[in-house]
Amino acid sequence: MTEAAAQVRAAPAPNIPAVSVWIPTFNGAVWIREAIESALAQDFSDLEVVVCDDGSTDDTVESAKQVRDERVRVVANRERVGMARNWNRCVWESNGAYVKFLMQDDRLVSDCLGRMLEDLVGPPLAVRAVRPIGHARTLSLMISSLGIVLPAYNEEARLGPALDELFAYLNAASEGALPETVSVLVVDDGSTDGTAALVRARSEFATGDRPARRDSPTLRLLSVPHGGKGSAVRAGMLAADGDLLVFADADMATAPDQLSKVVAALDGADVVLGSRIQPDGSDMRVTQPRFRRMVGRLFRLAAQLWVTGPVKDTQCGFKGFRRSAARDLFDHLRITSIVFDVDLIYLARRRGYRIAIVPIVWADRRGSRMHARPKLALRIAWDLARIRFVHWGVRRMAAESPAAEGAAKGTPKP
Repeated sequence: MTEAAAQVRAAPAPNIPAVSVWIPTFNGAVWIREAIESALAQDFSDLEVVVCDDGSTDDTVESAKQVRDERVRVVANRERVGMARNWNRCVWESNGAYVKFLMQDDRLVSDCLGRMLEDLVGPPLAVRAVRPIGHARTLSLMISSLGIVLPAYNEEARLGPALDELFAYLNAASEGALPETVSVLVVDDGSTDGTAALVRARSEFATGDRPARRDSPTLRLLSVPHGGKGSAVRAGMLAADGDLLVFADADMATAPDQLSKVVAALDGADVVLGSRIQPDGSDMRVTQPRFRRMVGRLFRLAAQLWVTGPVKDTQCGFKGFRRSAARDLFDHLRITSIVFDVDLIYLARRRGYRIAIVPIVWADRRGSRMHARPKLALRIAWDLARIRFVHWGVRRMAAESPAAEGAAKGTPKP
């Protein structure tokens, strides 16, 4: 009997099982029930069993669901995604502090998990006593790093104070508010001033392969030819490191302490949209010049009717993503003008990602380079009109994939 070694993830929290037994399966109807029952028959009972079915064409799912035990969860991909992605889904679905892979045609002897845990941390009954003393970790055990992307074009005057504010928050953030490691990537969008030199001169700037640490967030620079904000954000999000990725305006119009809201929301969503509209209905954009607000309202109305549905603040420059969603969405991004946010939201809805909208604190920082001109208006109208057409061939993800489950309320499929 082949047994994969138990893998340590982290110390358990009080409300999660100590062990997750993962059973990835495909057309395993003749074996799956016995595999599940062997896991449930352990002399160590603080566990869950997660069966991930990869589009079986036999009765695998039905056989698995015949095992009536609240510790068993059966999840199924609507279409086959392959072994690697199905195993990744097992990781996504797991809640346990320790994990054990079990192949669909294998069985566990009754003391298997107990002995493995004893080898790792001592007697199984003492597992919960090994939690470290201190603040409880509020983030998912699978989230350990955060990447922040700041697009910048000729921001020499504003970027320095913004980075001071950002790193002051990162260094002082309470334990559990952010992932263990944080890195900041400034994307220099072909600046002609001293933006790049300013970044390189900072003490946080990391040369070589110096890793980011919780007590020492790092700063890196990516220089790209000038292509506009959307192009710079796309380059940064595809190059940045982190389990979670957030892009923000380089002037820190959104206060850095709002990062913890986005990070917390990403524990249950794939995409988080910052919104300047508050729960009481007030709109922080009221501080913008009147003409800009009027143009913005017309744009939002057109975007909502055509592609974004009920999302009321498409242009907030503060958005977060799980890494897999970011890689997928920015790889598909085709509109890189100032309409790129709308393109992202449309793609996220079309692909079936779980979307959360989080009210954030924002302040208008004067100095924007966007000026309403007829040529710009025509470009915006053209890009908005063609979004649906440039993504005509983009398919929705499997409806029951981890990213597609629980799609955000109020963001239906376009």
